[in-house]
Amino acid sequence: MKAADLPFLRFLIVSAVAGTGIASAAEQSTPAGGATVSGSSDPVAISDEEFRIPVSESTRAQVAELIQKLNSPKHADREDGTNVLLEFGAEAFLQLRETYRTCTDYEVRTRIAAIVQKSYFEHHIYRRYGYLGVALGDVIESDDENDIPAGRSAITVGLVKVSTGAHRAGMLAGDQIIAVNGLPIQGVGKAATDAFRLMIFDAGPGTPLELTVLRKPKPDTKPETLILKPVLTRMPRVGTTDARQVQALQKPADEALSRFPTWWLKHFGSSDAGLTEPKADRGGGSESP
Repeated sequence: MKAADLPFLRFLIVSAVAGTGIASAAEQSTPAGGATVSGSSDPVAISDEEFRIPVSESTRAQVAELIQKLNSPKHADREDGTNVLLEFGAEAFLQLRETYRTCTDYEVRTRIAAIVQKSYFEHHIYRRYGYLGVALGDVIESDDENDIPAGRSAITVGLVKVSTGAHRAGMLAGDQIIAVNGLPIQGVGKAATDAFRLMIFDAGPGTPLELTVLRKPKPDTKPETLILKPVLTRMPRVGTTDARQVQALQKPADEALSRFPTWWLKHFGSSDAGLTEPKADRGGGSESP
């Protein structure tokens, strides 16, 4: 194994020590090019869809500049390039693979391996699921004392998080959601909030919604009916505490963990490039490498 493959080896070792049950790349390979998910005999296809994501020319240019930063003599530039490439995620994979296969610099290849590993999991777990950006409060059923349409329920918005789809659409704490895309809120109590959360979760980032809400301009006044049109963002990196969402995330997380070693070897592990050993002092002065 080449020195550049050490990050991959460390990934396997750390995963094994952590008790993830990940198998070796050889054990996971199948004649059809699939991988076997831990605890299952069903092969999971190792695809190349991550390399077929549409990328604009401006994004390609930005990624190219950031990859150049990975080889900068300045540690701050290398760190900045790494962090911003993480934000681009899978959109940068094609160019990162080209660089990894041709570059002979140890640190550049090590940084690319770390970027790709983290971005792979983000792509297959968090970036696929929708996020509205609200904390849900009580579910209120219609009765003679409120203005909720007869036979319907309303989900109260408890908190709106800034810089989210809900915030940009003008949603406020205290709003009562009575319909999504024209369909009334279903169920009562926890069943209604669970169904709403999972609907947002499954819709995925970039999905536009039409939410019908009731809002009181002032206390003790008749509520107005508003149509808000948020666009879902991707789920943030911080974990969810909703049990059904956690359960829904567990399967793609396990599958991504099991697929990654074989996926890495298929797409990044075939380079014959010779390596330049890391230099003792790339940045000069007292700057850390």
